[in-house]
Amino acid sequence: MEETPQLPVNPSPPPPVTLPLEPVASPSTVATTSSEHFLHGWVAKLSLGIVIAFVLVFGFSVGYSMSVRKNSLVIANQPYSLALMVKRATLSRGGFVVIRTASRTLQVVAKTEYLPADEYNDIPVDRDRNNNLTPRAGDTLVAVIFEDTDGDFQFTQADAVAKDFFGNPISVPFKIRSF
Repeated sequence: MEETPQLPVNPSPPPPVTLPLEPVASPSTVATTSSEHFLHGWVAKLSLGIVIAFVLVFGFSVGYSMSVRKNSLVIANQPYSLALMVKRATLSRGGFVVIRTASRTLQVVAKTEYLPADEYNDIPVDRDRNNNLTPRAGDTLVAVIFEDTDGDFQFTQADAVAKDFFGNPISVPFKIRSF
C-alpha cells in the first residue's frame, strides 16, 4: 500500500506582498503573465478605491449661481484628541473647514479659523470648546468646507450652506479610530 505524503498542519503564512511605488506600466505596452495582469488590475482597483474613499472633488453653487469652483478635502484616519488633522484642503474662495457630527442635528465638533483661498496641507482643526460634545472612537463625523459667503471672515449661519453643483450637501464622512 502506497503512503500519501503528509501536508504540514500549520504552514507558515506567505510573505507580505510589497506593491511597487513607481507607476505601473500599461498592460498594452508590456507583456505580462496572468499573475502579473491580476496584480496590475488589483493595484488599479486599490488605487481607485483609495481615491474614492479619501478624495472628494466638488463644485460649490452659491444661491442660484451656476459657477463651479473646484474644491477638495482629504481627512486623515486618526484618533480624536483636542484637534483633528485635515491632510489636504483646497479652497477656491476663503472659508472654513468644519468637522461636525453626522447625525441629523449636525453639531459642530471642530473648525478652523478663517482660511484665505489657497491649497493647504496638514491643517489642525481645533475642537470647539463652546460645547460639551466629545465624540468617541467609532463615531462618524463629517468634514465640510464652508465658503465665507457673507465676507465677514467669521463662521456664521450665513456660511452654513455648503452644496455642490446639484444642490447636494458636500461632506467627507470618516470614523474616529481607537487604539
